[in-house]
Amino acid sequence: MQRTLITIVLIGLGLGLVLMLANKEENGSKPIPENGRTTEPQDAAPPPATSDVPAADGPQPRDTSSDDNRDNGLAATPQPESVEPPLPDPGLLTVIPGPRRTAEEYGDQVDPVIGAALDQPGDYPLQAKLTIIGAGVMHVDLVNYFKEIDKKEHYRIQERFLASDEDRIYPMGVRSVEINGKWINLAGALWTVDQHETDRVVMSITIARQEDNSPLLKITRTYRVAPGRYDLQLEQELTNLTDDPLTVRLNQFAQGDLPMKGGYMGDRRTVLTGYFNPQYDPSRTRTYLEDDAQHTRANVIEDEDFQTIWPNPNSLEQKYELVYAAMSNRYFTVAVHRPIDKRSGEQGETYRARAMQPMFSTLGRHVIGSGEDRLLALTLTSAPRKLAGGASQRIDLEIYAGPKKKEVLADDPVYTALGLEQLIIYNIGGCCSYLTFQWLAKFLLAFLALLYAGLADWGVAIIILVIVVRLLLHPLTKKSQLQMMKVGKQMASLKPEMEKLKKKYKDNQSKLNQEMMQLYREKGVNPAAMGLGCLPMFLQMPIWIALYAMLYFAIELRHESALYGLFQMFGDWKFMADLSSADRFIPLGKAAFTIPLVGWHIDSINLLPMLMGVVFYFQQKYMAQPQAEMSEQQAQQQKIMKVMMIFLFPVMLYKAPCGLTLYILASTFGGIIDSKLVRKELKRLEDSGELFKKKTPKQGGFMDRLQKAAEAKQREMQQKQQGPKKRRK
Repeated sequence: MQRTLITIVLIGLGLGLVLMLANKEENGSKPIPENGRTTEPQDAAPPPATSDVPAADGPQPRDTSSDDNRDNGLAATPQPESVEPPLPDPGLLTVIPGPRRTAEEYGDQVDPVIGAALDQPGDYPLQAKLTIIGAGVMHVDLVNYFKEIDKKEHYRIQERFLASDEDRIYPMGVRSVEINGKWINLAGALWTVDQHETDRVVMSITIARQEDNSPLLKITRTYRVAPGRYDLQLEQELTNLTDDPLTVRLNQFAQGDLPMKGGYMGDRRTVLTGYFNPQYDPSRTRTYLEDDAQHTRANVIEDEDFQTIWPNPNSLEQKYELVYAAMSNRYFTVAVHRPIDKRSGEQGETYRARAMQPMFSTLGRHVIGSGEDRLLALTLTSAPRKLAGGASQRIDLEIYAGPKKKEVLADDPVYTALGLEQLIIYNIGGCCSYLTFQWLAKFLLAFLALLYAGLADWGVAIIILVIVVRLLLHPLTKKSQLQMMKVGKQMASLKPEMEKLKKKYKDNQSKLNQEMMQLYREKGVNPAAMGLGCLPMFLQMPIWIALYAMLYFAIELRHESALYGLFQMFGDWKFMADLSSADRFIPLGKAAFTIPLVGWHIDSINLLPMLMGVVFYFQQKYMAQPQAEMSEQQAQQQKIMKVMMIFLFPVMLYKAPCGLTLYILASTFGGIIDSKLVRKELKRLEDSGELFKKKTPKQGGFMDRLQKAAEAKQREMQQKQQGPKKRRK
């Protein structure tokens, strides 16, 4: 009996184990990628209008945070998953056509316009023209900035992109929506304009079951603008029109490409992301730029690692939380973020940035077109939103679309809370990026602005800035040039004695080196000082590079003329009318041409780069010339360097902004004056006999230690050379 019971128990346990394993295998049959994110099904229903836009970009992470944490914008506390019954399959989805207004009801524009009237700007710094296609942005124009210096056309910071009738991008437009696991493409859907005023427009669309046309979900989008602000506010409300719960997810465009003005330095557009670092800053009061966040637009398009821009492996590992995503060009930026948390208390009003996650789970990219005509936009996918029957939820966004200017971004509490001032980056890239200190570039710009406040002309301010910097660095420059010229003359004067030593000890290199070192000591010559003379020049490099980067990226110089508009007094002469572009001494008009292979489009004759070549030529005559005899190869190298300075650099800088060429020209003139003063001082030392006066290094000083180290190295080399000779004997 006992054996029978034991047998039954063992059989039961075995069956139970088999069932458990089978159940585990069934539940775990869906593979999970290494990054821990699962790819949600995207069974999109037939689109309501022709469009090839995909339902969503990249893998969609599953949200496990509470709705309360989504809405307060602070720390996202993960919640345990609750076991819920599966939601009903909505079947195929469609759009319920809304009432269409006539052109008379819309006013003069079928697509609504909010903000400034460009012919009568008023209080709004921007104008946004929206579209009923996808409820997106047709274009955004800035009132106080213009495309060209003639100020005929306002600067368009955002606009729609059309690669074809089917392949198009409307910034901030809705691409698709998912209801209970089923996607419907909305990229080409027509929305209904419910309200339209100067400062806002309300648009809506209703999604229904295709089988019975019963309404499921209403999406309402409200765009707002405010006087004096470069902001476009976007309120997005999702309303469940049924009595049953729905799980909804929205996929939309964010900002699109900013304009690029071709020419010097090429495409400088970047994609930037700001984030919270809760491990370092638990209070989330500071926003950081991602470690390698300054990604060029070309890299974002080409590199498959940017298919999902956020989250990325680094942000997942470090547990960063996305705060904003920005696209920038040389002078402007468009940044998308959640509305700021504004609160009033005893200390006054406080402003706190909110994390975009987990409300928005994925920041992706979308590229249309091909080759050099490709266009880029960012995309946002919201986390799944659980809507009870008849309930509504909002997933609001704000978009900053304006200049990268300190007076705008650093003096506004909203932008300060977001940390948008970090988007002002003075960096020309390449190897110079390691020597471009942002604090130094910003200090130089502040000083330049101070000069402009007193002089009322940016061109004159640049010249004065170069003079001031030259005066501050003159002691270092003088010391370095004087040292090199002095050593060169000393070496030249010792040439006869050195030739005698070479003949006397031509078969004994060790003895020759020993005697030459003795000769140097007797005459007070330190050959190592030739190399040390270059050290002050290297110490100046960060200052010149910071100046260079600052002058190129400073929006303060954009469309500003030089020398009080002197040349514009002679009619419509564009010479130095815009410090941010080439000087345009003689515009070529229809005679413009493109250089083969290089691809440079030459549309004007630019004077400053040519003057630069002339100034470089005269500078060569005043530079420190080595007085010691040079080999044929060294002489050839020196000639090549002269040719490069006189011809190559002016060619490289031919299309450079004239603010930069003006700075280099003024700096080169300063270098000529420096060299002339150095030569005068050198002649005085030579006439007075101080040039060859032996200086006793200070005991324990740098030069004393350097000389002793050189002597010790010389003795060590002599001992090594004598060792083999003794062994041979």
